[in-house]
Order: sequence, then C-alpha cells, then structure tokens
Amino acid sequence: MSQRELAVLADTLHLEQARTLWSDSDLDPIEWPEEPAEGIEQLRHLLDTGARRLVLFGGDDLVGRVVTTYQRRDDLGAYPLQLWPLKMRGSYVAGHLDAPVAPKKAVKLMEKGIDDWRRSRVRTLKVTASTQQAAWYGFWFGAGWVYEVAEARRRARGGATHLVSALGRLASETLADTQQSAVAARVSVDYEPVERPGESLVASTLKKTPFGVGAGQENALLWQGLSKRDLVSGAVTPGRLGGGGEGSEFEAVHLDSPGGWLLDGRLQGSEESSVLQIAPGPLVTLASPAGGIGAAVGRILGRASLI
Repeated sequence: MSQRELAVLADTLHLEQARTLWSDSDLDPIEWPEEPAEGIEQLRHLLDTGARRLVLFGGDDLVGRVVTTYQRRDDLGAYPLQLWPLKMRGSYVAGHLDAPVAPKKAVKLMEKGIDDWRRSRVRTLKVTASTQQAAWYGFWFGAGWVYEVAEARRRARGGATHLVSALGRLASETLADTQQSAVAARVSVDYEPVERPGESLVASTLKKTPFGVGAGQENALLWQGLSKRDLVSGAVTPGRLGGGGEGSEFEAVHLDSPGGWLLDGRLQGSEESSVLQIAPGPLVTLASPAGGIGAAVGRILGRASLI
C-alpha cells in the first residue's frame, strides 16, 4: 500500500509530536478538530483523494470523534472506514488490536511500505442526549462517581487526559466522602426502571477500559449499581478500577438528568439537564500491519496455493 492511501490524524495535544516523527516522510499529520461537525469536509476530502486507512495519533477521544464525524453524515458511507489507532498511553482502542503498534515503529513500517493488513471489528457505543442535535459514538462510557473523579481532575489540572491516574489518585479522597450521589434522577435499563442505580454506571465495548472492566467480545456490556467502595476495593493498584463483576448485554440505557457523563474520557453534560440514551452502536473496522509468525505463515500458504 502506498503512503498516499494512508493519512495521519492527530489531536491538538499530540500534533507537534506527530509532525516531528513524520518530518522525513511525505505525510503531513493533520490536526483533527475538537468538534466532529468541523471535521466533515476534512474527512470527505481525505476519502475523496484516496485515503483508505486513517492512522490515529492520539487517545480514544480522537478515535471516537473521527467515528462520530463519519457516522453523522450518510454520504460518507460510500467509503469504508478503516482506522489504525496507534499504541499510546491511555489508548484502549489500540489495545483492542492483537498487536498494537507504537508510533515510532509505525513510521518505520510506513516507510518500508505495508502490503499485509490484519483487520478486526469493534462495536461502538451510541450516546444520544436530548439537548444535542446528533449522537456521539465512542467505546467506553461512565456516569456518576467516575465522572465526578474525572471532573475533579479537570478542575485541578486543567484537563482530564490521563483519566486512569485521576481515578487512582482521587479514589481515596472521594471515598472518605460519605455523601452518596446518584448516577441520575432516574435510570432505566432496557426500558425497565432501576430502583437502586448505585453511584456509578459504566458501559464499554473494549477488552479493557480505565475502569478495570472490559467486554472482550463484539457486544457492548453494562455494569450498573457500582458504588465507590465496590470500585476502590477492587483496585489493587492505584489508577486501575475493578470489582464491578460481570457486565451484561443491554439494548438501551436511559439516564434522566445525570450530573455529567464521559465518553472515551471526554466530559460532557454537567451544565445542562437532559435525558441520555446509551445503546450499542455500529461496528468499526480496525486495521494494523500484519507481522510476526502469523503473517509469515499466511504468505507461505498464499504462495503454496498458487503452485
């Protein structure tokens, strides 16, 4: 595959680093806008001019914003979307690949040219708020106490980029607070009201998440009724939450007036009262270079089939 069929997208935080890594390449990393609506023309131009795989240099929020842009416009559906998320700190979508690739190695592979690709599919979450015009798509969702921790870190440090560390460091502080805050005024799962929703609600489609729980399959899973103590008691290392038990498949979750929510680490909804729906979304294709013994065997078998 030629480099013309690849495009490197970076979020604002990682743009300069991406440009440094690809400085000797014909590729110029593109800064992806914060709002999906601003990326529509950019994505259309990339697909129209022959980009077939998008290399994502950033966290899960970047992957979710690209998917959201793609899903919000039906006319982009004529182009199959293939995403190559790179292995970076806090990139749980990249961890869904069998062999995630770090940025420096990705640059070298792209310079040599990549002929064989390994593809996998991962389901998304579709999050629709009654106060917003269109849905968001992502891979891990949280509301309740997990949102409060992330929001507290944003106030303290001006951002919530490293949510995993935030959860671990602030867990003991918020655990001492005996006041319980509900996930939302009302919660329903698969159209049935939940009497005791607990202090946290988590949903995900990935093998691993910052919450220490993961799906590990093609379905979205839900963990509900989670308390601060349940989560913290399962965190044997700071920065990793666990103990939520087995997740369950779900059709739709509705939250009436949540205190706030986060999708792939992006905080939303704290200043507005809305009804929120979380549902399994469409599948997305992830692509990464095939390598190692498996790829070599595949090439040998391919040549043998031609004899």
